[in-house]
Amino acid sequence: MDYPVTLRPIETQGGEGLERIGTAQELATYFAEHPAPAYYAAQHID
Repeated sequence: MDYPVTLRPIETQGGEGLERIGTAQELATYFAEHPAPAYYAAQHID
């Protein structure tokens, strides 16, 4: 999957933890700030 992606922890709803990730550095930061057993990811299309 190419950047950007929309990502959120699998156990959340209502937009909690939902972010647009545009780079590998943003992805690493997101994982550090939102630890979870799994994530939903989708290609972000402007």
